[in-house]
Amino acid sequence: MPDPMTASRHLSPDGHSEVWVTVTDPVLQALIRFGAVVQERIRSFDPALKHAEDTIVAAALEHLEDDGEVVFTTPDRMRARVRVEYSWGEIPDENIPSLHELLGERYHDLVERTVIVRPTPALIAMACDGDRGYEIRRHLSIRRKAPVVTIVPDCSSEKGT
Repeated sequence: MPDPMTASRHLSPDGHSEVWVTVTDPVLQALIRFGAVVQERIRSFDPALKHAEDTIVAAALEHLEDDGEVVFTTPDRMRARVRVEYSWGEIPDENIPSLHELLGERYHDLVERTVIVRPTPALIAMACDGDRGYEIRRHLSIRRKAPVVTIVPDCSSEKGT
């Protein structure tokens, strides 16, 4: 159990609960510093990488009429593979009447309507409550999201610190 004097609870700007812990372990301190340096180096390459990828994709699109895959090879055997696929998402609400008119009687055969049932923030709060929380949680699908690590190299610029 962490020392209660080194941890404190806060609300993030978007309303999520956070636990702030003062790191005393020198190995963890070094890893956080290392992560900050690596993350900054990666960010410095983002614009150049984006430009390179955009240029390669544009070249690949010249070789495709629709979806598909292009593999570029260089004389020194480097490869760049570009896969182009399309995702057929939802039909915008404003297009439904005209699509229905266009398809006529076939509309109901060709269009699928679905209903998504999700818990509201109020139900989630009830599921976390001690009174009937366990009973409610049994009816919900709860999956842990992948943890996200964000390293802030210089936190002295944050307000309130």
